[in-house]
Amino acid sequence: MKKFVAVIVVLCLVFAGVVGFALKDKFSGKEEINPQPTEMEASPAPEQETAPEVRAIDFDTLYKSRDPKEVVGQINGKDILWEEYFYNLFSQASQMEQYFANAAMYGMAQDWESPADETGTVTYADMAVSAAESNLLQFGAIKGFAEENNVVLGDEQLKSMEEQRKNDMAMFVGEDGSEEDFNEYLSTIYLSPEMYNDMNRINHLFQQSFIQVYGEKGEKLSDQKALDFLNDNQYIFANHILFSTVDNETGEELDEAAANEKKAQAEKIVAELREIKDHDELLKRFGELKTELCEDPGKESFAEGMTFTPGTMVPEFEEAALKLQDYEISDPVKSQFGYHVIIRLPLNPDSIIGYTQMGTPVSVRGNVANIEFNDRLHQYMDKLTLDYSEGFEKPNLLDYIK
Repeated sequence: MKKFVAVIVVLCLVFAGVVGFALKDKFSGKEEINPQPTEMEASPAPEQETAPEVRAIDFDTLYKSRDPKEVVGQINGKDILWEEYFYNLFSQASQMEQYFANAAMYGMAQDWESPADETGTVTYADMAVSAAESNLLQFGAIKGFAEENNVVLGDEQLKSMEEQRKNDMAMFVGEDGSEEDFNEYLSTIYLSPEMYNDMNRINHLFQQSFIQVYGEKGEKLSDQKALDFLNDNQYIFANHILFSTVDNETGEELDEAAANEKKAQAEKIVAELREIKDHDELLKRFGELKTELCEDPGKESFAEGMTFTPGTMVPEFEEAALKLQDYEISDPVKSQFGYHVIIRLPLNPDSIIGYTQMGTPVSVRGNVANIEFNDRLHQYMDKLTLDYSEGFEKPNLLDYIK
């Protein structure tokens, strides 16, 4: 699925707890539900006697080749000025230059004329121009979608825009920096104050569009759409109580006697739970026992249970959960982590499906709302074109290599 990469943080276009021992591999449990770019720590670069030379673009000369206020095209009936076009081209090309520099550290010779796709016919110079066009179309889609859905920025959003500006000023020119200092800094990245304000506005329009159409966390999305997503993707909703047969300090298996004691505990819990016929009482007691006895370190992250797809959990857990009917309690299930007592639950549109990078829980409903919003923006963007002004030719970056 295509991802709609909006501004989110205004200048980022330029600069660039454990789920549980039922999982195949232990990991943080904080899934990226609405993906955004993340930085990964790179391995130390191997020593090179001489790194390949990286050729740079003479951005100043290219920028000065046209009047900043020249209309170079239109999107959705709105004029695109040279300064807007150039800024997006500069931001994409700058990221590519950084990529070339990083590749050179590893002895990989990548340059503007290098093939950038599998066909070998598109160069990185071509790709920078295409990426700039795509950025402009995305901005046009956000503005158009907001207008079509009567999204407006109120006092709260205007206040947030001002806070964003203050944060950006502090970040790039210091706490004591003035408006003049900030504007001077923006000029070094070919961004006028008016363009900065417009990007700040687009960022908030993007966020407000989602909130107005779907709610803060997607709560306006219908139950049926969330349940259709779960069924279409074969999700399972289950909870468990783990009696661990692994020493948490050493990571070693418990001896046979201790392991048998864990199994006996699990069997006792199964017998107790199966005596409870009322579903509400069963869930309440299951929750109490999980809080008291479960030895899964990720139990607090998914206290109400885990909503997962086939292949996510260890096979023993998954196979047992698949065989259960809603509200049915399993026999103790042995896995590499210990004995699981599992309850199968009806699919729930508000169950937690993962966590954002900031650690915020995301529900099924919220996730599906994000997917639908992404699709709707793409559908809107697919109807847009960047119609260049007569006589304007897209710049060839190869003509501006220093």
